[in-house]
Amino acid sequence: MTELTRVQKFIALSGLCSRRKAETLIEEGKVEVNGNVIGLGDQCLETDIIKVNGEEIQFNTKDLIYIILNKSSGYVCTKSDEFNRKTIYDFLDPKHNKENLFSVGRLDKDTSGLLILTNDGQLTQSIIHPSKAIEKDYIVTAEKELTPVVQKTLEDGIHLDDIKLRPCVIKKIGDKKYKVTLTEGKKRQIRRMFEEVDNTVTNLHRIRIGNLDLKDLKIGFKDYILVTKDFIEECVFDRNNFKKKRY
Repeated sequence: MTELTRVQKFIALSGLCSRRKAETLIEEGKVEVNGNVIGLGDQCLETDIIKVNGEEIQFNTKDLIYIILNKSSGYVCTKSDEFNRKTIYDFLDPKHNKENLFSVGRLDKDTSGLLILTNDGQLTQSIIHPSKAIEKDYIVTAEKELTPVVQKTLEDGIHLDDIKLRPCVIKKIGDKKYKVTLTEGKKRQIRRMFEEVDNTVTNLHRIRIGNLDLKDLKIGFKDYILVTKDFIEECVFDRNNFKKKRY
């Protein structure tokens, strides 16, 4: 990037933290560009010196790690937890420095399934940015059956926190069991969607991100594989390339 870009985007691309967290750090006056404390909305160049809490951020150009993980329920996606709950980083070999790894879109504690972990901030942003509208499939077990009217209401996009959700696709696949396809990822979105129609999700499992599908990878719960950036990009964005790639 040689054009002026908002500072929080560069911080996110460095892999230090999410863009939202970067915005908070800027608002708290903890970010400097070329020695000057900046404000939210300020822009800079990649060649400028960006410091967070006095430490210069570095853009990862080597030692990049790409992991595909099958998360088990009962684990949180944070690196450390104030309640001393188990985290997904407990699954990893200590040689994979968890301080530099971030999950590409989180799953809540009680949700299982597909996660991508990496220290490549640019790849992370390319997958989670709302403009990409990358599909994600979830297997949902509900407390009650959805009536056709209620299912259509959810598919059309309901309002959460005064924001209208994007349309989604819901397919019944069993007794009180559905496959839900989203193109966005609001916090606890599926659970809250079902709560809004007086239903409860009893089990939630993510099986697909883009064209990366757990059934093709054959990874058991708590297991993971190391892959390449090309594998992630070509499998997430191009289904036709999946069978050609090997990890």
